[in-house]
Amino acid sequence: MIIYNYNPSTGEYIGTGEARESPREPGVFLIPANAVTVVPPTAGINEVAVWNGEEWEVKSDFRGKIYYDKTTKEKHEITEIGIIPDVNWTDVEPIDSEAVWNKDSWEVPFVVLVERKKAEIAQARYNAEIAGINGIRTDRESQSLITGAALKAMQDSTYTCMWKGVDGFVELTAPQILAIADAVRAHVQGCFDREAELLPLIEAAESPEELNEIVF
Repeated sequence: MIIYNYNPSTGEYIGTGEARESPREPGVFLIPANAVTVVPPTAGINEVAVWNGEEWEVKSDFRGKIYYDKTTKEKHEITEIGIIPDVNWTDVEPIDSEAVWNKDSWEVPFVVLVERKKAEIAQARYNAEIAGINGIRTDRESQSLITGAALKAMQDSTYTCMWKGVDGFVELTAPQILAIADAVRAHVQGCFDREAELLPLIEAAESPEELNEIVF
């Protein structure tokens, strides 16, 4: 005799078996625990047949599925039979911490992309600013040191100093110090000028594609 087994904890149908005939009572079959002779109904996608103690019933089964709240992005993993995904959930994982749900997908708001592009350009400007020129360091500390040396050179045309550049120490005269200060100032200002040129383009952009075309 064919029997239908179910999980003792969940009641879900787990497969068929065969009941043995009683050796003492011919024609009587021994039905083991957690099994019945009633044929379970066919379950569809995300469904499972469950024995409720009296009969089979079909229940939803989304166990193992992961969903995300469309408003809060909170993650939900379904672990029990009978739990149906909330209408405000999606199985599409958020692509970004600042993304919002837009009808059928996650999208980062354009205003956020604009601010990110501004931050990207500002970082690119800073990186270029402190990258150095012609063997001269241009980080913020070096800029201050060069400014101080230039001030002294303006006060004393005979002033000289040992300056440590990228390639080591070199003795500089007052005119050389002033020339370096001018070059560094021009370099730094050029970096800021480039950032200033790009900001209006960022503000005028109307799509992510246009933003992507803006580079430092």
